[in-house]
Amino acid sequence: MKKYISLILAISMIFAVATIQTASVSAETNKKYIALTFDDGPNGTTCENILRTLRDFNVPATFFVIGERVNSSNQRTLKKMVNQGCQIASHSWNHADMKNWTYDQVVADFKKVSDAIYEQVQVRPTVMRLPNLTIPSFFYDYVDFPVPMMGGDGTSDWNQSVSTEERIQQVKKIACDGRIVLLHCFEGNDKTDEALQTIIPDLLADGYEFVTIDELFEKQNQEMTLDRQWSVVKRQPAPSTTTTTAPQKIKGDVNGDKKVNSLDLQAMLRLVADGKSGDLATCDIDNNGKFDILDLKALLQKIL
Repeated sequence: MKKYISLILAISMIFAVATIQTASVSAETNKKYIALTFDDGPNGTTCENILRTLRDFNVPATFFVIGERVNSSNQRTLKKMVNQGCQIASHSWNHADMKNWTYDQVVADFKKVSDAIYEQVQVRPTVMRLPNLTIPSFFYDYVDFPVPMMGGDGTSDWNQSVSTEERIQQVKKIACDGRIVLLHCFEGNDKTDEALQTIIPDLLADGYEFVTIDELFEKQNQEMTLDRQWSVVKRQPAPSTTTTTAPQKIKGDVNGDKKVNSLDLQAMLRLVADGKSGDLATCDIDNNGKFDILDLKALLQKIL
């Protein structure tokens, strides 16, 4: 009786673990991911305040920086971004309108910003946001641009007439799984920092997880293609993890035709005559761990 009880308990434990694992996978699948992004930094005022708010809630963000502001005077702020798990991206060298720029001009601008960032914090940007989201005329003719372009939806928080409450409500209105939220951290934009102190806890309570741009694409199983400005990163099915199991070999099927008959006996005779080692999975008929003449006798008995 004790043996049966132990068996039942063991089976129950297996089902319990399987249920927990299934629940864990389901929970991961149902998560909502959102990326906060900030243009026009770095600086030692508003940008620092936003970093402090992000730290208080333990959430990351992506900062699209202006290259000419990436220098030793703002190195401390840039290092805080990296140390807090934030991502640093390019927002051009000096926020010029790139609408009529050539491909080479935009590439050179990105490289200049990338080099400046690397000089200060030894990381390089993997994405770029064009000033005013203005697409150059060449954009859709080139598929080999160095990095993908990010768009985003925001709150017009560059306009100081937009109140803190309006910023809160607009972000909450556009929030969805995969959303890239476009905000600004230029000096004096304190209403955005104030709004974040409500936006972040409210979205956390609503089941959102805050991630960087690179993390968002990873979480959504989405390829970061070059053919658009990304504002929402839709989730793609996870890559299949199904493994193909090798077909099971049949004991006695020496010639590999999926059946056991006299042809296998002939095949085994040839192996013995040639002094070759047979595949134990099919030739070790008597299960003694080796292939020898005794297996011929065992195979003959099996066929007969």
